Amino acid sequence: MDARTERREDGLSLGHSLGAISPAGWALLIVVAFVGLAAGCNGGPKSDAHAKPQIAATEAPLLGPGGLNCGAAQPVSYGTAWANKVFFTNGASEGLGLMNPDGTAVVRLYNGEVLGYDVSADGRHITFSSSPDGNRSRAIYVLDDGGGSARAITVAGRFDLSASWSPDARRIAFASGPFNNREVWVVNADGTNPTRLAAGADPVWSPTGGCIAFTSTREGGRRVFIMDATGATQTRLTSGTETELNPRWSPDGRRLSFNCGDDLCVAAADGSGLKKLTKGTDAAWSPDGKRLAYTDALKIYVVNIADTMVTKLIENGTMNGDPTWSMDGRRVFFGSVRGCGPCPEGADKYNGIHATSADAPGGTPDKTFIAPGFDPVWSPIPKK
Repeated sequence: MDARTERREDGLSLGHSLGAISPAGWALLIVVAFVGLAAGCNGGPKSDAHAKPQIAATEAPLLGPGGLNCGAAQPVSYGTAWANKVFFTNGASEGLGLMNPDGTAVVRLYNGEVLGYDVSADGRHITFSSSPDGNRSRAIYVLDDGGGSARAITVAGRFDLSASWSPDARRIAFASGPFNNREVWVVNADGTNPTRLAAGADPVWSPTGGCIAFTSTREGGRRVFIMDATGATQTRLTSGTETELNPRWSPDGRRLSFNCGDDLCVAAADGSGLKKLTKGTDAAWSPDGKRLAYTDALKIYVVNIADTMVTKLIENGTMNGDPTWSMDGRRVFFGSVRGCGPCPEGADKYNGIHATSADAPGGTPDKTFIAPGFDPVWSPIPKK
């Protein structure tokens, strides 16, 4: 949900602050979370943690606003160590984990605070924000599928969030600075050549690698902008007047979803065809680019892009968020939190990662508890 998911500007996920909450604090938690999500909490790290784009190589360049050349898609060489796995964060003890899609074979990858994370397009690397100095600052870290410890690639003493991999996994875009005064930077995956590109937040690299979407308040309210990967050309996506948050590229890179006011909107990468779909936040593209899963803080929905038809997947009286798609597009995984503390016996299964059919009819959800945790993200796997 956008109160982080890895990729919101504040970098918080549904489970981030659920570790040690008093019974009296649960009611306040639900109210705060609902209000924050309804307002479209600024996009930071929820894990993009959404299914990674699966696009074929093409010679036709993707064009952004004003004819901005965003490059052409390139083939991806996928890793195998983390293939067909689900990443997740843990709200109680924090940290980053990995498991099979059925919740078995859980492996802890990182112990410590994780403020949102992003998985590279080849499934070989993870980047996330954590504290290197006892919660006084935030740095960007990288973890590889070959093993070893997470390594910091930005320095302590800053506030770095919202890390996003370039499609070739050679560079990382991230936001740095205090809230409402952040800047978009890029850095090589080994920590060399940090470069400031723009005043803004919530950077998201295009699947083609030539452009970065981000938000900025340079024209008054917060709006979505597109820039080339060097920052030399920066252009507003649309001419809308509402607050715009949480830009997300479609799997083929030719459209973006984002919050516009209280609504979920989509537009072509060149800014044309702006379309309001429905009210909601925390949108995740389906692998085929035809639907969005989203939340209103309490329920999980799917909306068709073409006809704006909405299907309610989950309504169970709990707080639900962080939706992400299975790589075959058949199921939606999400985090769920029941407002109780301590919960009655057996109610712990409300607090964790669940899955449901992407076509479940409203009122009769096919809900399956997977494992404790939040902010699930599928590792990319090649299309067959």
